[in-house]
Amino acid sequence: MVNTMKEIKENICNSCGCEVSKAELDDINKEISNSNKEIIYDNKLLLCKICFPWYKIAHAAPKNILGYKIKNPDLFVEESINVQTLLRKNWSEHCGTLEGLLEKPIDDQRWYQFLRIVMTEQERLSQLKRYIDMDKLPKKSGLTLEKISLEVREHLSYLETATTDQRLLEEHGWRDYAEEIKWPVLDKLTIGSNSFVIQKHSDSHILLKEVNNEEFEYSDYPIRPFHFCNFLFREICEERQNKILVGVKWLVRIDSLLSKVFDHIDVPLNPQLQREVYYIIQGYAPRIEKYRFLALWSFLDKIHPETNIHHPVTNLWVENPAWEKSFQLFRSVIQGLGRVVKPTVSGFRILGNSGAIYTVEPSTFLDWNQPWVVKKKGGKGKKICIDVQMSMPLGDMLSSLALSLRDDLNSMKHIHTLNPNVRQEDGHRALYELFRN
Repeated sequence: MVNTMKEIKENICNSCGCEVSKAELDDINKEISNSNKEIIYDNKLLLCKICFPWYKIAHAAPKNILGYKIKNPDLFVEESINVQTLLRKNWSEHCGTLEGLLEKPIDDQRWYQFLRIVMTEQERLSQLKRYIDMDKLPKKSGLTLEKISLEVREHLSYLETATTDQRLLEEHGWRDYAEEIKWPVLDKLTIGSNSFVIQKHSDSHILLKEVNNEEFEYSDYPIRPFHFCNFLFREICEERQNKILVGVKWLVRIDSLLSKVFDHIDVPLNPQLQREVYYIIQGYAPRIEKYRFLALWSFLDKIHPETNIHHPVTNLWVENPAWEKSFQLFRSVIQGLGRVVKPTVSGFRILGNSGAIYTVEPSTFLDWNQPWVVKKKGGKGKKICIDVQMSMPLGDMLSSLALSLRDDLNSMKHIHTLNPNVRQEDGHRALYELFRN
């Protein structure tokens, strides 16, 4: 991002709550401008130099979300920042509400609000809005969604009544006899110019056995009746009745994939909503939309009170109530170390008692076990593996790391990866061992 942090009336750091001087702001902006690599940050926030590089960990990408690998973590961070900016705008425009975006989407209206934040192409958004307002679509055929739904319900009732005798025989152990009887051929369901053979699968699902006298390829896949009716209405309105068979195959494929990715009951019912979600998460829409989708999903996971995220990870979230105090601690540690440590917009550099100089920067991915990358000057760019085995707020972990690196001669007794004569993998339980004794 080319923007720099702006000085505001009250220069208070949004991370640790300390006062940020104009000179410190100027220094940060100068470093951003002179950096030979892109510095990704939220320019709507004011941050002190100590917090600046670490605040973005709150936006950092897990290695996968919903089963999709994050191949470009920098783009994820950018979109996570953009998402929260859009949410703030949404909040102010709608008088302090997020229009259903206080949790992950669980119905069509919330899915629509979710996609409004994610989608970047206005034409697709307008088309999606049309399908959400399906009752306003032209009804050239004279059919409405209500009429189609009524016809499906009546047909299912007709099937239930017409097959009563056959089912009673089967239920009372006369299946073989029932199969020998030549039962009357049941009428097909006719909607517009299309005919279907459907069966009741359960109280909430049907099976589609035949479409326009052709056996349906996915005849054993349960379909929700309203979903099926919604699809038919859309296809009729768009005058695609001659492509119903192809369309319903796609309907099943998309519904099947989304039901695996999300909880089955949370999958949108509206076919166009399903199609957009499918195109986005499968990467057919602009790439930015997939990362924005995953970033928004990740953020809603954080703010939801019943999140399933593993607890230690929440210590890396700025939403954690302990974040501010933990960074106040980190700030006091850095200030107490004086000239042997230098905070930068990328992390911090620190001089150990051994004479070694260490650089510490945020990890690319969200990893509570090792939220940083530690390297030693002259170490040929090799990372020093220093893991955290006890979950603490991020500022506390950074304070422990900084003090350990400063006192590296003593720390080598416990953090074996700091010793150049010991193989890197020997430091797996380093900080845990250090602070346990």
